[in-house]
Amino acid sequence: MSRRSMAYIGAGLALIAIWFFMIYAPYCQDKERQLSSNDNALRQLTDFDNIMSGLPSFLSVSEDLEATRLDVVSHLYAKTDIIELFDHLEQIAYKGNLKPLEISPSIRELLYMNTLITTTAQPLFVNIDMRLSGGYTDCGRFIQTLEQTPYFRGINYCRMIKGTSDNRHALSLEVSFRAMLGHLGTTS
Repeated sequence: MSRRSMAYIGAGLALIAIWFFMIYAPYCQDKERQLSSNDNALRQLTDFDNIMSGLPSFLSVSEDLEATRLDVVSHLYAKTDIIELFDHLEQIAYKGNLKPLEISPSIRELLYMNTLITTTAQPLFVNIDMRLSGGYTDCGRFIQTLEQTPYFRGINYCRMIKGTSDNRHALSLEVSFRAMLGHLGTTS
């Protein structure tokens, strides 16, 4: 082969190498990046489509769970209900010229209520024992007022104990009654 043909072959090979490294290889890399980007976009669109198709069922389940949570929360025993009930009973006693000596719920009932989560629409009840001191008429008015409260559900027992010999007009009233807890039973 002549030198000239070798030069042409060498120049042709050089042009092929330049074309390969300058045009074809970057083109292939760019094409591979685009295919990878397309695959990634396709995966994202598939994920988005799956999310969108599952969204109605997710919203339905979320609404059902929220409704269940609100129902359970509305039936849970809350110590604030007991405290509000005690405050209200104390206010009634003081307005009726009576001195509250003791207000106590049944500890057994409170412990039971702490473990109880009701799923019915039934409200919770607790037995309350009270000891008060005051006059005979004031004790009668207190019972009458108590019977008119929205949380009152009936007297368990009621006892009057006469005062000491130095104060014959002072009486001690012991009353036990059933009360309804929660917002259904409190007055606003």
